[in-house]
Amino acid sequence: IDARVDVKDAEARRDQVIENAKAERDVLLDQIRILKHEVADRNALEAELEVIKEEKRQLERQIESQKPLLEERECLLADIETVRLDRDDLTKQLHAQAKVNE
Repeated sequence: IDARVDVKDAEARRDQVIENAKAERDVLLDQIRILKHEVADRNALEAELEVIKEEKRQLERQIESQKPLLEERECLLADIETVRLDRDDLTKQLHAQAKVNE
């Protein structure tokens, strides 16, 4: 009788170990699925990051190509201001000359 009880206890322990192993296996499978999704998300983010880095490089190249135009614009604005000041001076001189000739 004791042997039967021991066998039944051993079978119950075995069945419990099997159930625990199945539960652990299910948990591990769920964790693997989650990790696969996380890796896929990370890979997608890395790919998106590379696209953004390339866009940044293109924008930086465009900015570099625009620098001469910006410098030329600054020079033109300075020239325009010089011409405007010269015009104002000549206008003042013209008005002063006109008053003298009156």
